[in-house]
Amino acid sequence: MRQFRGEVLSRRISVMRNRSGYSLITMMIKMSILSTLLGTCGVCLHAMFRVDHSERVTSQLLSSLRRMERQLRADEVAGVSESIDGKWQIVSASGTTRILWSEFRGVAQREERESETVTRRERFIFPAGTRVEFGSLTGGTGVVRVFEGSPLVRYPEAGDGGAVLNKPESVALPEPPRGFSRERMIEIQIRSRVAGTEVAT
Repeated sequence: MRQFRGEVLSRRISVMRNRSGYSLITMMIKMSILSTLLGTCGVCLHAMFRVDHSERVTSQLLSSLRRMERQLRADEVAGVSESIDGKWQIVSASGTTRILWSEFRGVAQREERESETVTRRERFIFPAGTRVEFGSLTGGTGVVRVFEGSPLVRYPEAGDGGAVLNKPESVALPEPPRGFSRERMIEIQIRSRVAGTEVAT
């Protein structure tokens, strides 16, 4: 009788040990599957955020580009143009109104002035990392070049999506990795009456 009880007890202990081992293995497998799923979800979310950011940057670039081009086309017939230190100045036929185009860290600015008083100011905010260049006006033609930022660099952004203006240039516009400095460029060609020339036809 005692021997029978001892066998039953040893069997129970063996079953409990097997159950304990099985539970530990099951838990480890479940944790491994869960960590894999979480990692996959993290990668998918990161990819979604990158696509969303890329679409937002493209939309902002095209919107600012269209607005600026329309305004430049309207200004080109307003008067005589001249280039001063990387800026464009358009003087009306009456000589009383001046339109000044300038740029700083991808933000193009247009000012209308009566004498020395600014009567209107408008900004065209391009995505962080963008550069706008007002080329020299020669032969009745002016070229505005818009350089897109490198896709390999995450530029610090202000609340409006443009570049941060109150930080050093090295921080606001970091250099792309070596060998990847090639930029995509968009040109807007404007025909205008430059001082001493006629509009090209």
